[in-house]
Amino acid sequence: MVRAKGFRFLPIFLRGLAMGAAEVVPGVSGGTIALLVGVYERLVESIRTLGSSAIKELFGRGGISRFWKLIDGNFLVSLVLGMGVAILLFSHLITVLLSDYPVQVWSVFMGLTVASILLIARRVRWGTVAVSMLVLGIAAGYTVSTSSVASLPEGGIGLFLGGVVSVCAMILPGISGSFILLLLGRYHEVMGAVAELNIAKLFPFALGALVGLLAFSHILSWCLRRYHNRTIALLTGFMAGAIVKVWPWRVQIGEEVGIDRAVLPGAYETVRGDAHLLTSIVLIVLACALVLALGYLESRKKENV
Repeated sequence: MVRAKGFRFLPIFLRGLAMGAAEVVPGVSGGTIALLVGVYERLVESIRTLGSSAIKELFGRGGISRFWKLIDGNFLVSLVLGMGVAILLFSHLITVLLSDYPVQVWSVFMGLTVASILLIARRVRWGTVAVSMLVLGIAAGYTVSTSSVASLPEGGIGLFLGGVVSVCAMILPGISGSFILLLLGRYHEVMGAVAELNIAKLFPFALGALVGLLAFSHILSWCLRRYHNRTIALLTGFMAGAIVKVWPWRVQIGEEVGIDRAVLPGAYETVRGDAHLLTSIVLIVLACALVLALGYLESRKKENV
């Protein structure tokens, strides 16, 4: 077991497992789990130090010892290792379930996403400006989720860009990185690449995630510091407008694979067979209740700090 003075590997690793499992599922935020298990602020602080000052320490007088201490290396590596193990384990499971039980799995995703939207909306101080940002976010989210233009380019460039954008969402409580990948048309590809350990696809995605973490996370952090209420209202609207992307009942359009549209359960049953309506409703309610319960625990934890 890896140990440092005043540091225990296993508790941090287990917290990473919980965060990684959450990030595989659209609608569940690893950032929310980080808050619940008490590592969010430490994680954000560790990420913020991963910049030019840390690099200077690495190649300066302090050397690797000072660099490692500055970035809280033991903590960061233990957490990321836990997340990585969970993502490897659960990505294969999700891929299989989506193939065999698509309506049921998307019903769970739907419930998780609805609850996440409700939890984020509670953080907003609603007024004219906030409502305007909400409407703008809804319009943008709906446009992105229903337009083929929203899909990223094929190949390594698309995976790189997917990593850049999704990693920014991953560090925000309430915003699911997997949900963003879904909107960008790269969720299935990334989950499949992880399940198969396809290095050719994982490398550009991981590189994009690193770039996004070092660059855009600082921009995101600045927006949240300067315009917190407006930013959260915009994000709430974006997720609400894009919720059609996790609608459980979808049918393929024409001959092109991967192009589908949301339909009512009755229309789905006509085209594909059993719509599993009752099961889906139960799963939506249970998934929604789970996230709302997590949100309640999160708020209680903040009150006790």
